[in-house]
Amino acid sequence: MAVVVAQAFNSVDGLLGHLDDEDDDVIEASLQSLVDLIPYHWAEIADQLTKIEELSEDDEFAHSKLASLLASKIFFHIQSYEDSLNHA
Repeated sequence: MAVVVAQAFNSVDGLLGHLDDEDDDVIEASLQSLVDLIPYHWAEIADQLTKIEELSEDDEFAHSKLASLLASKIFFHIQSYEDSLNHA
């Protein structure tokens, strides 16, 4: 399924913009889409690593584990394997 989704996106700017939304459901949907698209857009997603890490460390954010998964995958792609394991 990710291949089909990846072909529909030339950029993930819109999804990244939703990470600042006030609605946790919107953020969750964006994070899930970004997880699916990371093999194709990891460099673009990595630009927002600080924001994604903030979400993963936010105890009040219900989907912090999903943000941690995304951060882990980003760190893997940038070959920061220890950080990747810390977020896994």
